[in-house]
Amino acid sequence: DTDGDLISDKSEIQPFTVGGQSWYLDPRSPDSNGDGLADSTECSDRVDVRLTDYTAPSSYAACPDTDGDGTPDVYDFDNDGDGVPDSADSAPDEFQPITDGKFGFALKGYEANRSLFVDLVIRPTDDRHLWWANNVLDWPANDVRGQVQRVTDDEMPGGGDMRLTPLLEVAIPYSAANPTRGLPVLDGVEPNSVGKTTPLDEWVDQERLASYGIVHSGPRTQDGLIYLYAPMAILEDKTGQTPVAFGATLLYEMAGNASGWGSDHEMRLIWTVNGLVDSCDVDAALENGLPADEADTYCNDYANWTSQSSPLQAYYDDFVLTSLTVQEDHGASALIVAQNANDAAYESDLWHLADTLHDTYLEGET
Repeated sequence: DTDGDLISDKSEIQPFTVGGQSWYLDPRSPDSNGDGLADSTECSDRVDVRLTDYTAPSSYAACPDTDGDGTPDVYDFDNDGDGVPDSADSAPDEFQPITDGKFGFALKGYEANRSLFVDLVIRPTDDRHLWWANNVLDWPANDVRGQVQRVTDDEMPGGGDMRLTPLLEVAIPYSAANPTRGLPVLDGVEPNSVGKTTPLDEWVDQERLASYGIVHSGPRTQDGLIYLYAPMAILEDKTGQTPVAFGATLLYEMAGNASGWGSDHEMRLIWTVNGLVDSCDVDAALENGLPADEADTYCNDYANWTSQSSPLQAYYDDFVLTSLTVQEDHGASALIVAQNANDAAYESDLWHLADTLHDTYLEGET
């Protein structure tokens, strides 16, 4: 096994057929196409080396072609065909199409009072929209006839009059089985005291949510619905820095009194349009000493107008879910092993210990 990928050299040079073509693995490289996924991962049926033992197989399986495009995964830079390269995809072998622009999310098997980090990666159905993120647009100059009026030369940070920003919207319904909806709760708040329309500032730990850029609104009077809005980071292809997807992180923490998750949390991709809107406040000018006989002409001078950033519009967009991972935080512990400087040197023994731990403990946790 020259390249150490647990596939013997003999197995790597045996041909297999995919898409009507013969293919071979590269016995000199553990990753035949250099996409960041080892051959032993993308063609696990050919793994025939176990530690120092080798058993010659009686036959040689073909490597899989997950997306059926005629290129086996070991030579495919996007195994599942979701548009996110394997090198940037935390779930390179699967994705989930979303048919109605809404993704229902629920969890089970969690431990109460533990932080749960949910990482989602999504890709707009129209991949041109990947280039919209944080892009700036212009508004016609000297426009004073509509709701959006622009007369000043002020610009948004980075230029332009408007900015497009993608957000992950999460609609969380009220459930008597899970009154806190899985959100982190302020210290000293009894989860059982939270009702359908209890104001969020009385029980939600807003500081913890804010540390992940998450903002919220609600609860809605009629049904207790809460909305979360999480920022979406742009994920790029490591080659060329092309945007390939958007990623967001959500924080949950199930209360000990919850008897279940409740109804699904509905997730959607939403685009917000924020822009500069100009206005002229003649009343404020009068209060500051503007003569009354000048009020009628005060706003004719554009130098008296000011610009303010305001939300202008929001749009939902279709997407596919390319990966979803959930991590339950149990903390961490570390063992430090060192030699006593006053005793005999044990450097070789320490290196042997480190090497053994790497091969057994760390590899077992991967």
